[in-house]
Amino acid sequence: MPGLYYTPTSVAAGGVAFDPVGVGTATVTARSTGLVAQPLATQTVTVSAPGISVGPATVGAGLQAGNSLSLGSTNHGGVTVTITSSDSTTLLVSPSATTPGTRSISYAFSAGQSGVSFFVQGVEGATGAATLTVTAAGFLDGTSTVTVVRPGLIISQLATSIGSTAVNDHFYAYVGLPSGTTVSTQNVRAGSPGITVTATSGNASVAQIATSTGVGSSRTAVIVPGLYYTPVSLATGGFELDPLAAGTTTVSVAAPGITTQPLGTQVVTITP
Repeated sequence: MPGLYYTPTSVAAGGVAFDPVGVGTATVTARSTGLVAQPLATQTVTVSAPGISVGPATVGAGLQAGNSLSLGSTNHGGVTVTITSSDSTTLLVSPSATTPGTRSISYAFSAGQSGVSFFVQGVEGATGAATLTVTAAGFLDGTSTVTVVRPGLIISQLATSIGSTAVNDHFYAYVGLPSGTTVSTQNVRAGSPGITVTATSGNASVAQIATSTGVGSSRTAVIVPGLYYTPVSLATGGFELDPLAAGTTTVSVAAPGITTQPLGTQVVTITP
């Protein structure tokens, strides 16, 4: 246009724009009748695909943990995103905390959507590393490593001293990732049969374990999917310690395929 030395500054004003439609290289040239095209009138442009970010994680066997992914661009106009585990005998993926995991799940992202949360689930009895791969048309694959470890078990909220005539003392077993003497709690995964925990009193003449089904030196309770602890009351299937006589007893919890952490054993004194 008269009075200017450049083409319009926007497409709306009559200018030009480069529209990337695929991955690769393109040569862009500018030409005009009666003008000499200088070397800088030709330029090579490389078009690369945006990436996908997905977080690493550690999860206990039979447990689940939250994770998330993020697309490197929101300018996709709507795209299907698929998350896949490299080893479904070790690691599963799920769209929610209440859905049993599978090897692969997919999401339909709407235009402008950038990310989503999901869950990783360790398979019962399995340990090891598996790779999460996230794919979407027009994006570079995203990958991360999820490690499945043997979970740990502890006792929580059990008094260290109880009167011999006191009411029963309710306590819990917690499950999660081993962390020193304790655990970092994680919920039992959706689709699990639950974790059956056995609580034992080493000196049954001093104190016994009570549940809704009876009293004895050992009783069982179940940590159900979606929780990391045994039931919250005797009536719903939880544990209580029933004091009987003065002395000491060692209370411990155990479950198949799970490590009893140091805090999974506790000495309790029953006072006269």
